Amino acid sequence: MGHRYAYVIAIGHSKEEAIKNARIAAGQITFHLADENRVEKELPSEEQNENDQ
Repeated sequence: MGHRYAYVIAIGHSKEEAIKNARIAAGQITFHLADENRVEKELPSEEQNENDQ
């Protein structure tokens, strides 16, 4: 997982405070990853969507 999935932008009264705030905020981020094949099976197909209309 070397890819970047999010950025944290923070402010503070000084550069050091902004960095501290960014680290605190980054610690609050969680990722919920799903199995790609499982997600595709759970999504309704376009044909089903057309029948619902």
